[in-house]
Amino acid sequence: MDGTRCTELRAPRIDSANVHGAGCSFASAGAAGLAQGLDLDEALRAAKAFVHRAIAGSARWRLGAGHGPLDHLGFDQEEPT
Repeated sequence: MDGTRCTELRAPRIDSANVHGAGCSFASAGAAGLAQGLDLDEALRAAKAFVHRAIAGSARWRLGAGHGPLDHLGFDQEEPT
């Protein structure tokens, strides 16, 4: 929401328990995009894509109990489709 319009950022659902920190990662990635000079829409779309890839990358990880971390660094990521 930019004060005049609301944009919904959508992506296919990824079945994963490893979503711990997704909101903070999205906010940080969005702020980083703004700091790089992207406009708000571009920054948030890039943040959404980054977090989606990070969730996809960690979807197969089994790290104890509860919600696990995202694959922020792309250790286990395939090329985006």
